[in-house]
Amino acid sequence: MLQTADWIDELSNKYRLSEQAVKEETEKALSVVLTKRLGFEVEAVFNGNFELWGYKERYGDIRTMQIMPEKIKKGLMREIKYSIANALLIRSVMEDYELHKHKMKTVVYGTIIRQKSDDGFVYVYIQDIDGRNNNVAAVMDWAHQTPKERGRYMEGQTLPFYILNVKPLLLQGIPRLEVNLSRNSKGLTEGLLRKELIDKNLNIKVSCTRRLAGAFSEVEASERMPRECIKKVSDELKERVIVKW
Repeated sequence: MLQTADWIDELSNKYRLSEQAVKEETEKALSVVLTKRLGFEVEAVFNGNFELWGYKERYGDIRTMQIMPEKIKKGLMREIKYSIANALLIRSVMEDYELHKHKMKTVVYGTIIRQKSDDGFVYVYIQDIDGRNNNVAAVMDWAHQTPKERGRYMEGQTLPFYILNVKPLLLQGIPRLEVNLSRNSKGLTEGLLRKELIDKNLNIKVSCTRRLAGAFSEVEASERMPRECIKKVSDELKERVIVKW
């Protein structure tokens, strides 16, 4: 496991991390676990393969020794593998968070992949969320679904969603990135209108002041906007969009 550069490439692809990130996290995990279990300081260094160096005090002097990976017992190796996997998963989640946190309070399009009947949660797949070909799975709970749509979402259906928040968390002890969506937020109406205006190179400020999702949205605009922009959003949301300027 620790004696081949191909292993670094394999982990880099699995966790979507750079090879340098894999090396850094692996070195840290190896050093921490072995230092704790062996009772003396251990340093892991990658030089084409991983080298393990122990520093043990004896009679006031520090004795340096090389630890051969093949001499590590199976039980300890299992602990090392678990620690490395956990460290890489945490690093991957935090890098994803840094990439995606700027998407909070924006509108994205996603495809529904599953709807749970017990709690009403809807799971959504968002492709290329940040323009870098990164794809994420997101969730929309019952409270943030449009009332007349609840229980009627279909797998494969593509809809616009408002990203409420993006946060790293532990789910049953496993690091995960959670992306929460909404279909009944005022931000969805605002975001869709802004997209239409930007497409027409119009710099008009909009603010949704009131919304009853599935029925109507009331919007204030800084100036008159094209009727086709309003109609397109109204058709998308299947509700009346009332704009005042």
